[in-house]
Amino acid sequence: MSRFQNSFKMFAVLTLILSASLQFSGAAIATEKKSQNTNVYHSMGKNDQTKLIQFLYQFTNIYEELKIEKDNDEDIVRWLYDGIHSSNLKFAPELVKEKNKKLFTKDGDFYYTPYPASKVNAFLKRTLGFQLEKRNYYSSDKFLLILYKNNSYYILEPNYGGGEEFTVAQPDYLYSIGNNRFYVKFKKYSFAYDTFEESGLSYKLAFNPKHTWSSKVKAMSYEEKGGFAVVEKVVSGKTFSWRLVRFNGDSNGLTDQQIKELQKK
Repeated sequence: MSRFQNSFKMFAVLTLILSASLQFSGAAIATEKKSQNTNVYHSMGKNDQTKLIQFLYQFTNIYEELKIEKDNDEDIVRWLYDGIHSSNLKFAPELVKEKNKKLFTKDGDFYYTPYPASKVNAFLKRTLGFQLEKRNYYSSDKFLLILYKNNSYYILEPNYGGGEEFTVAQPDYLYSIGNNRFYVKFKKYSFAYDTFEESGLSYKLAFNPKHTWSSKVKAMSYEEKGGFAVVEKVVSGKTFSWRLVRFNGDSNGLTDQQIKELQKK
């Protein structure tokens, strides 16, 4: 074999090695880039998925956008007031009425239920990273919504009946945007309490991940327009909880550019 043929064979081998190396490097970069855009929701266990669903449920009565970092006290107070009445906050262990204190009445027609101020603020801190001051809170038209008295918040009871339906947010997409924050895109499903009672099933089944729903539960649901949320994962030892940063219950979601802007913050 001539020197030229040997040189050519060596060149061919080196070319193949270099090509394979570049292909591997490119694949690694592509894999890394893809991992940054991975939908982590479907890799979560059922218990963690249910935990997120129950957390989002606290805000499904919101249709206008809520930004915790920018909104004023009235927005938070109204969400708290509406959530307690509509049962959206039923999974909050802190929000227990004080049985040893009487209701406060105003003008003989309006009733205010007492809740321990420390418990209310513990709930708000855990859920929103926000706490109320020890004072009264009013609506924009100066109507008393929360009375502060003797270390208790007396929260107005609405003068209309409670909800016969409830709406659950079921995530389709959970995407890390850095700093323990996640972008969640979800669909909403509404249910009537009485359909569960008539079927002999527990309404709590609706809070399980949608892919685990039986055909009966699916048949009870009514799909509504979805929305998105930005949530923060707060780790404490071996456990974690979710904290809301932003919520919109009536949206097609954020654009890629808007998500990139969130990643810069």
